[in-house]
Amino acid sequence: MKFFYSKNVLIFIVTFVVFTIFFKSYFNVQQRNEVEQTSVKITGLNEHIKIKVYGTNWCPYCEKTKKLLVQKKLPFIFIDVENDASGHEEFEKLRGDKYPLIIIGNILIRGFNVPAIENQLTQQKL
Repeated sequence: MKFFYSKNVLIFIVTFVVFTIFFKSYFNVQQRNEVEQTSVKITGLNEHIKIKVYGTNWCPYCEKTKKLLVQKKLPFIFIDVENDASGHEEFEKLRGDKYPLIIIGNILIRGFNVPAIENQLTQQKL
């Protein structure tokens, strides 16, 4: 009986470790900087429009980002990566792994991070 119990515990532990590794790789769960400089050329930005947001229409954090930028009366470009092939390609080049992916100047912000957004808007003098 003792051998049966310890064998089941060992099987459980091995199964747990395998599934944990699988899900981390499958869902690309990695610790990345939420704010980083990008060297990828971003199309559509100019001296008047310095903000680009990659997201989806169903994402609540994308809506919060757009609402924040509209409240601040800042011009921005929103790219729905599900309906824009070139936008999706740019999103992947930027190693996009969550929504929204925000570009302010040449700074990339992953996710809806109000302090990071506010900080970059201040630094960019927007």
